[in-house]
Amino acid sequence: IKQDGLNLKYASKELQNDKKLVLKAIKQDGINLKYASKELQNDKKLVLKAVKQNGYALEYASDELQKDKDIVATAIIKNNKILDYYKNDRDIILEVIKQDGYLFEYISEELKNDKEILIEALKKDIYNINYANSDYLFDEDIINIIKSNNNQNREIKPISNVLEHIKLMMHVN
Repeated sequence: IKQDGLNLKYASKELQNDKKLVLKAIKQDGINLKYASKELQNDKKLVLKAVKQNGYALEYASDELQKDKDIVATAIIKNNKILDYYKNDRDIILEVIKQDGYLFEYISEELKNDKEILIEALKKDIYNINYANSDYLFDEDIINIIKSNNNQNREIKPISNVLEHIKLMMHVN
């Protein structure tokens, strides 16, 4: 197992429940969580290490941990294709965006219209304004975030006359 973590598959139940041994196997490939005992598949720290190594290891976590927002967010950030399974889960998406604002573009339209999620996305990268509902472009809170992050030097695509409006607001205040 030290040389090939996949050998955990053939190990005894006792070894599949040995946390140190399973940890070595998941360091090689988080998918090896599949061969860990049910008890270890429910160990939050161990599962977190597995999904950090390979986001798809989430599939082998316990049902309870597959709903844990920290673990799911980590898995999504490691492999953003997992986002498709959670794109309408507000709590998980908010956690993901707080960690990686670049995924804002890929969330559901419904959650792009969530002001709190948008604010978190803009704190990470003002370019996310390009994926936001245009109604928010006139929102005072959003304008203030754009002003405070204006040093990011990212090009913001004009949506009708919104960019000009924002520029005017930045100069007026």
